Amino acid sequence: MPAGHPFNPLRYLRLIIALGSTPAVTSAVFDAIYATGADPHAPATWQRLTQSLGVADPDALIDAPAVKQQLRENTDAAVAAGVFGVPTILVDGRIFWGEDSLPMLSAYLSSDPVFTSPAMLALRNVQYGAHRRQR
Repeated sequence: MPAGHPFNPLRYLRLIIALGSTPAVTSAVFDAIYATGADPHAPATWQRLTQSLGVADPDALIDAPAVKQQLRENTDAAVAAGVFGVPTILVDGRIFWGEDSLPMLSAYLSSDPVFTSPAMLALRNVQYGAHRRQR
């Protein structure tokens, strides 16, 4: 875990977008924060990460209007899809939320028949217990 949690991920999310949202970049950002125990707010954490990614002027890069707009669009799409936490993976309109759901995601991707069982199909009719307030 990072030294401080929760933390404001804005610059890290913008960095991922600015560098093309590739698996390699995303993994580098997650490793820099979650695998090291570093403080995500510390300037040294940001500097080590951006240097390792070869970014000369990270602050200018993440302040680009197109990067900010893409993050807004990504956030709006996530909210519309029902995303409410991390990690969340959306596949075929299905939400897999939390690290503990990764084995379930793997089973889904392997066409496990449990996902077409009557019990699983009945879950489509479960009502939401809480709703996000609209501002």
